[in-house]
Amino acid sequence: MRLFSLATGAMAALIGFGLAPSTRAADPQTGLQIQVVQGLFRDVPPGMVKVLGGPLRQLISKKTGLGGDIDLAPDAMTLSDRLKANQCQLGVFHGYEFAWAKARNPDLIPLVVTVYPSGKPQACIVVHKDSTCTCVADLKDGQIVIPSRTKGHCFAYLARERGAEVAPSKVGPLPGIEEALDAVAGGSSPAALVDVGAVKGYEKLNPAGAKNLKILCQSEQFPQNVIAYSKGSISDQSAQQLRQVLTEAHTTPAGKPLMILWNITSFAAVPADYAEHLATSARSYPAPEKQTRAPAVRAVGMAP
Repeated sequence: MRLFSLATGAMAALIGFGLAPSTRAADPQTGLQIQVVQGLFRDVPPGMVKVLGGPLRQLISKKTGLGGDIDLAPDAMTLSDRLKANQCQLGVFHGYEFAWAKARNPDLIPLVVTVYPSGKPQACIVVHKDSTCTCVADLKDGQIVIPSRTKGHCFAYLARERGAEVAPSKVGPLPGIEEALDAVAGGSSPAALVDVGAVKGYEKLNPAGAKNLKILCQSEQFPQNVIAYSKGSISDQSAQQLRQVLTEAHTTPAGKPLMILWNITSFAAVPADYAEHLATSARSYPAPEKQTRAPAVRAVGMAP
């Protein structure tokens, strides 16, 4: 089961993209500077950032004629500050983190959001159908398996339900989400933290195993992950050009297989209720007093 984060997709879609100059826009000779919150690359080696940008580089450069570069920001607040200072022109955020970033820099403007096959991001904890657990509190520290490539909103949900300090699982390292769900379905693991969409995907891949699973609890829907810029950093015309390139990417020969690889349906226009959803998310998941580069939760199958 290939489950890639927004960051991989957005990065591949954006690298190599340059925009028409504006009063504060990037130098056309150096291109558009893009930064991604580091948490979106939770278990992707930093060196892969540029490599994974190749597939859409030619597609987008044909439409713009300009190059670009991409880098990582340690956290959402740092990225918000860098966008405000025009140290980069586009930033890629988890939706719930964008709520924090926009509170810090009200001039941030969402450009496009991502669309998962299952809809909006939503975390859940899955147990065996015969489990006697009725809530997260029934699971002891270390009993919830967190597979590799687990999405950021899943960590946010678990941290809220259990607190930031969650002991590592006693189950050995698992390479992916499908294997984690196999372990729960087979009874060798008590529970797994995944996105609701992963459960739906597993039902299609392994319907027999899925019959042995049940969702113990699940979060509300999170705001969609977002690509944003700071007001004045690029012109309205350039923003519209970039928005069109991204929202049409899934219809292109190069874009369709990438959507499958990233496990997203498309990049889409920002929903009309997005600001309201951000406000709701900020109340349920307030910004930490001190942003760190990685959550205190350590996941199975991930480097410490």
